[in-house]
Amino acid sequence: MNISPSQTYEKLLKSERMSTRFFHSFILFLTEELQHLDSKLLTPQEKIRAEKNIAASLSLIWDLHHLLTCNHSIHLIVRNPNSKTTLSNKEIKNSAKRSFQMFQHIAKSIPFIKSEYRIQCEHALEKILSFYLSSDYFVNITNNNPIPKPWKPKI
Repeated sequence: MNISPSQTYEKLLKSERMSTRFFHSFILFLTEELQHLDSKLLTPQEKIRAEKNIAASLSLIWDLHHLLTCNHSIHLIVRNPNSKTTLSNKEIKNSAKRSFQMFQHIAKSIPFIKSEYRIQCEHALEKILSFYLSSDYFVNITNNNPIPKPWKPKI
């Protein structure tokens, strides 16, 4: 079964929308977990385990963002020029971006027991937010000129 480039791109857009919704939901969950770190009910070992889990989760989210970006870039080559990202997808991305920024703001105010986990969180968040900033400034350039014939030397 052959899948056309436009079908491939449409599947990629759908995957991107679903992933962005997942990122948004998951960062809201992590934000709640982060706020629990400030709770007096957790033992120091529980806080350290939670810090480690939050840092690992952010690293995995970055890896998924990176994978999506690579797939998106590869498929732009075969993209159907008439296909465009929908407005709702932009709204979802903006909502996820605001959630990551809110998480970053809260993370700065919560004391971590292990500074290495704070540093991991900060680096992952910077990389994740750069994904959203770069996608805001993406410009698609198309060239409709025909491809010239290959040059042949004179013999």
